[in-house]
Amino acid sequence: MIENLHRTATYHPQISEVVIHDFYLTELELQCIRGHPRFKVSSSEGALGLPVWMNDQFRPFLLWHGSAGFQQIDNCEFLSGGEELDYPRIERHIFQIHITSHSILPRVASTILFMGTCSMKNIVDLPKFDLHVHLDGSMRLDTVLELTEALPPRVRSALPSDLESALIPPKRCTLEEYLQAFSITVAVLQTQEALARAAYELCADAAAENVIYMEIRFAPLLHLREGLKPCQVVEAVLSGMRRAEEEFPIRTGLILCGMKQASETEAITTAELAAEYAHAGVVGFDLAGPERGFPPSIHSEAVKIAKQAGVHVTIHAGEGCCPEHIREAIELGAERIGHGVYLYQDPATERLVAERGIPLEACPTSNLQISGVMNSYSEHPLKRYIDLGIPVTINTDNRLMSQITVTHELAAVIDAFLLSEEEVKTLLLNSAVAAFAPPAVKEKLRAAVHAVF
Repeated sequence: MIENLHRTATYHPQISEVVIHDFYLTELELQCIRGHPRFKVSSSEGALGLPVWMNDQFRPFLLWHGSAGFQQIDNCEFLSGGEELDYPRIERHIFQIHITSHSILPRVASTILFMGTCSMKNIVDLPKFDLHVHLDGSMRLDTVLELTEALPPRVRSALPSDLESALIPPKRCTLEEYLQAFSITVAVLQTQEALARAAYELCADAAAENVIYMEIRFAPLLHLREGLKPCQVVEAVLSGMRRAEEEFPIRTGLILCGMKQASETEAITTAELAAEYAHAGVVGFDLAGPERGFPPSIHSEAVKIAKQAGVHVTIHAGEGCCPEHIREAIELGAERIGHGVYLYQDPATERLVAERGIPLEACPTSNLQISGVMNSYSEHPLKRYIDLGIPVTINTDNRLMSQITVTHELAAVIDAFLLSEEEVKTLLLNSAVAAFAPPAVKEKLRAAVHAVF
């Protein structure tokens, strides 16, 4: 058997059909697929040959479907019509779905198939958004390892010996366990050069998958260990973002985070810093960090300062627990809610969020890892929120720790809920509308989405 392979689909334009092999199709999925004119499900005995993306190349697999399910026949030649397939030609046309596989197939698809009733589009080519992405959680792995080598011995010796393992949290963990990985990335982001580089590379990576607007967030007071001043930290990150905007077709904004577990004074300092740079690239203020024992109301004064300065506010709430924190965040004046996974456990607040149209910053893979209320993407309550008319946005949270991209996250949601093309369009428009950007910029973002649908 092909272990860990959940679903792969191949689209052959020359015969205008999609062949799906899947070991775990639900009955609902089977009904949807069987009713779709472009899908073909093999259910009787017979051989099925198809290319599978593995180890950075397309490899031929011959599968035999019988009473025991699909079985792989190794060492086969992949033939079609008696002729060997032209892999370079196929690579331009193949669409793959490999959302939940983590071992054999890579987690990030270069091209992914739209499932459901929507027409086929390349998700990579769609204009996308990332309104909730942490700088220290979205560095390139190679960059982290390189910067770690340059750390002073006293700092390097305090970090885990197996950095790669420590940087990637378990597939299921608590929020507190998840946050432990940040001790490494924060340690290497203590110079202006490192901060600017991380910001630039994050923007470059996002632009490469056609993210047209992104709001990066981080806690500037965590980067003062080697003598930097708060203003130097913020300016370093902004410089990396500006450089990326000059080189790539992406617009960006910066959100400064106060840490919930920190003192009120530190949160106030961060809010004042956001106000100082409100017209220089900082677009928002956030409260982040562990939830249990740290309700948003602890830092009400910091939120008040940010709002009085005209700085937009988003607050992490209901991520790994505590639905009551969502109500607190709203009462403090949050314009968006970071995550909001636990919203459904507070019906009154859920109705309030729907009535006011308060956007939720959903981060599917991160939520799956730490929420403790779901075992698969299809169990994420975001579809419930969508159906209630709540503006849900799809974001990454931490590209490095969760090993994902916006493309992956959007594909995971499309696949889990068989979203229609109109529903996907709505998700993208939600992000354009919810962006902490000037009206003229938001109008251009909306126009970019409408242009492809």
